[in-house]
Amino acid sequence: MRDRVFSRAAGARTALALLTVLALAACGTPRQVRDLSTTQLATLTAMETAVGVQGQALVRHADQLRQQRKARFEADLACADARFYVAAGVLSPASDDHCDNPSDGPGGGALDDETARYAIEQHNLGRTGILANIAALDTLHARIVAKSAELDALMDEVVAAQALLNTHIQTPTALERITGRIVDADTIAALTERLASIRAEAGSTADDIQALLDSMVAPNPAREVNPDD
Repeated sequence: MRDRVFSRAAGARTALALLTVLALAACGTPRQVRDLSTTQLATLTAMETAVGVQGQALVRHADQLRQQRKARFEADLACADARFYVAAGVLSPASDDHCDNPSDGPGGGALDDETARYAIEQHNLGRTGILANIAALDTLHARIVAKSAELDALMDEVVAAQALLNTHIQTPTALERITGRIVDADTIAALTERLASIRAEAGSTADDIQALLDSMVAPNPAREVNPDD
């Protein structure tokens, strides 16, 4: 799973790095830069598609992971209930035989009120923790879906920036006719600055996705969920 996430993040970072190279190369001869720009636009468009496909696979995998872990927590919940009710004498001793650490069966004699109250509180506390983990898996999955969409949007910005640069480069200017070179320092500087911002944001988003996936496989996913995120 980690390799799959890193593959997607690497694709996004590679696309951003290539676009920066093109921006820095825009001081070359017009023919060289225009040829490079045309090739680069096609390359980045293909990479955008590849990153999108990887994102869809990642979301599907995250959903499978969520379902597997929820099934395990739900089984733990059923066994916790079974052990409790077997110990209380409500269910037959065989009711939790399939569970880890099955109950020894009803204890001898009735429990006093304080002991019974404590047993119920502990059981309810355990149930609450398991239910919180189940809910956390849904929350984490939803955040992965949202972050994946953010990364897709950032890749869209990369291609849009490349298309804008390509239009600029493919249009001869009076300065170019005089100097024989494409020189537009202000435009290139602004684009490069924007690309640096996109690169940082894309890297942060990819790291967020990895952290969310790590949280999904943590022993207690509920402890990994920050309500402020």
